[in-house]
Amino acid sequence: MHYIINKAAFDLFGSWEAVKVLGAILNALGLAIFGFIAFDKIDPRARLSLGILLALCGTTIMWGASLRWYAYFNPLFAVILGIILFSDLSLTRRTLILAAGIVLLFYVNYETLCAAPVLVAAHLLRERKNFRRSDIIILLVAGVAGFALCLPQLLVFIEYARGHGANQTASFLSALSQIAITLVVGNAVFPLSVAAGVYAALIAALGVYFLFVKPKSDIDWIVLIGLTLGTLLMVVTGIAMKPRNSVFLLPLVFLIIASAVAALPPLWARAAIALIAAFQLLGAVNVAWHRDTLKGSFNIDYRGSLATITAWKDQCKGKLIVFNHDSPLNYLLEENSIGSSSVFSPQRGTDIAAHPGDCVVLTKTYAGTLNGDEVATLYRMLDNPALKQVAVKQLSEDRYAAIKSWVGKEPFPQYSIEFVEYDVTSDVTLPAWTGAIKRLDEGQD
Repeated sequence: MHYIINKAAFDLFGSWEAVKVLGAILNALGLAIFGFIAFDKIDPRARLSLGILLALCGTTIMWGASLRWYAYFNPLFAVILGIILFSDLSLTRRTLILAAGIVLLFYVNYETLCAAPVLVAAHLLRERKNFRRSDIIILLVAGVAGFALCLPQLLVFIEYARGHGANQTASFLSALSQIAITLVVGNAVFPLSVAAGVYAALIAALGVYFLFVKPKSDIDWIVLIGLTLGTLLMVVTGIAMKPRNSVFLLPLVFLIIASAVAALPPLWARAAIALIAAFQLLGAVNVAWHRDTLKGSFNIDYRGSLATITAWKDQCKGKLIVFNHDSPLNYLLEENSIGSSSVFSPQRGTDIAAHPGDCVVLTKTYAGTLNGDEVATLYRMLDNPALKQVAVKQLSEDRYAAIKSWVGKEPFPQYSIEFVEYDVTSDVTLPAWTGAIKRLDEGQD
């Protein structure tokens, strides 16, 4: 469904940037609606901390400003959760909203298989003392109808999972570590940093206080059970391997943090709120400035990258050829009619004839889905005496490159993107990168 929404939005606004802005707005709106619905139903002392967490949730906005499914899934889940937990609507209406919401979520993404049980559990736990026979019948009928509506998409998912499921999951420990990072410190601040360490200690202390000291209300128990259930499902299935996949659970985490802060003595509560606000503001600033987040590609200055390449094109006497293995940059190059040779087409490209006066740019970025040997082989394709290196330019310094290399056990570049600029000094035929990885895998030159 998100492909259809993206296409409609692109047709309406005429820009993929505008579509990403739409996603960010929807995520901000989803959190705002969740907070609005919850406002009158939570402890007044919890409102400030919950408002700060929702208003400055850089992690949600970072992932929401995207062309991927979570741009629509996360705000929809937040609104449904708010209605299920806090709305004054009748039980029947909330049951129908639950069923319809799960169907919509499932057509956005299969992760609903983990998210739906959270919503169902919250609904059943909230109304566990109020269900009448008629309510149970309505619940069963809504469930059967919802399942029937989801069945076509479920069959598609099963067929897809047979061939691609292994690429979407990871081991128990890997999934657990990733979801812990996302739900404790978020993804808007690099987790192996001093600020993240201090914040993680604060959240851990609040979590212990919430679990073992604070008297828990009915809503506390419902939120805790829902979060535990969602976390277990995400970890057991391995879907939590990708940080973005767990972001939908953050409103539940925020409710627990806010509830714990509300129960603290006033002085401790004010100190906790100040630390929460400072850390969340840091994340929001990181997202606004595209720096120091956990999402490496988000930290790249693509506007500056395009400006650097355009400047080289303007001073080039002949044609400019850009070699790259970064899909967003490749899209920008195509959009701006700048000749490029990339790895993303499965078809073998035509080798490129270059002449004196032409120019070449090699862009070096993180390997991503390629392995180190493949990237090194691509770079060696440009080791040619006809190419004279004239400049090296670097953008988006990664302050945590050394830590990433140590933890990931693979080299991470100090700069997110580097440009090596060449003049062509004699006639030469350069091997195309289009389809190059496929040829390398087949053992061809």
